[in-house]
Amino acid sequence: MPESWRSAYMPNITFNRLALKDNVFDGIVGILRFGTGKSAELYYVLGELLAAKGEPMLAYRSYKRALELHHPHSDQIKNYMEQVRDVSVHKRAFDDDVIADERAAAEKWVREYQDFEDALIRAGKDTNDDANYAAFYSTHSRELPSRTFIHDYYPAENEHTRLALIVAAGASVPALYIAWKIRRRRRSALRTAGV
Repeated sequence: MPESWRSAYMPNITFNRLALKDNVFDGIVGILRFGTGKSAELYYVLGELLAAKGEPMLAYRSYKRALELHHPHSDQIKNYMEQVRDVSVHKRAFDDDVIADERAAAEKWVREYQDFEDALIRAGKDTNDDANYAAFYSTHSRELPSRTFIHDYYPAENEHTRLALIVAAGASVPALYIAWKIRRRRRSALRTAGV
């Protein structure tokens, strides 16, 4: 039986047996964030870690992303996806339309954030000053929105799970990194131009 399937029944025992450092999720998220976000193997590894931790919904989303990126072991991953889905009582949360809604909501949030930050730059405001974002966060959550069962039935209980959700919900982190790099270049160009 694959480790990911067994871990859904014994998450703490399995995850602890792996003897991983506490920051393993931060490491994977960092690799995804500062890479291209197109590594099928990283999403597969993230899925395995989430399954071992007892996070079937997040594991499923990571496995799904690995398949979309054409991981060479797609048959094995499809099997793991079915196994993590089978151990969850919230079957609807695994449906393609639910996952598509999550991704659309995440992409919308990122797009609106980028537009807001562009406006700050055009207005000559400091994008490193949190006070300048008060208007944005008065109408937007500081976390990516969730209109699905994950938020209602399987809330993120710690920072690692929350970070994994962001990554698994559509690889928004690489998009944010790219946007950040573009903003830094624009900001630098505006400062050089004396704007």
